[in-house]
Amino acid sequence: MDCDGCQVTNNKFTGASTAIYDFTTSGDVISGNQIISCNDIGIYPESAKKLTVTKNKVTNCICGYYDQYVDGSDISDNDFSGNTQYGIYLGGGDTNNTFKGNTANGNGENGIWLDTPNGADLKPHAPNKLTQNTAKGNPNYDLYDATVGEGCGDTDGTCNTWDKNKAHVCYPSGICP
Repeated sequence: MDCDGCQVTNNKFTGASTAIYDFTTSGDVISGNQIISCNDIGIYPESAKKLTVTKNKVTNCICGYYDQYVDGSDISDNDFSGNTQYGIYLGGGDTNNTFKGNTANGNGENGIWLDTPNGADLKPHAPNKLTQNTAKGNPNYDLYDATVGEGCGDTDGTCNTWDKNKAHVCYPSGICP
């Protein structure tokens, strides 16, 4: 997508590379889409602001949802389960987002993963709020937040707030319920 305020709603994508790529936009709505068997990422916003990503279902892709430099957005009530690697993967520079009521079960590696940014150009994710998400049955981690360190302290030393999520295997352990 290459416009502000775009709406991608109620579509079915099968076998795409990256089904929905949203770059340097603001105010877009991605809602009610079904993405099956993509060859890469289901939903990939980058350098975007004030997005609404809700009620999408992404399965059998490498990653259900992957983003970088997303700010002030609402990612809620999506199902990113059954992907070959990750349900939700935050790559770096995400700020002031809310991830609420998402499901990331039974992915091939991890459920919800907040990575440590690599290189000087990527800033850590903070502060984001992750609440009432479910991530279970992922073989490595259900919830993972690498944003630990000095100046962080929202939940068990991370730079983000984790509240009322359902998971079994977490890093750091304090983000598990």
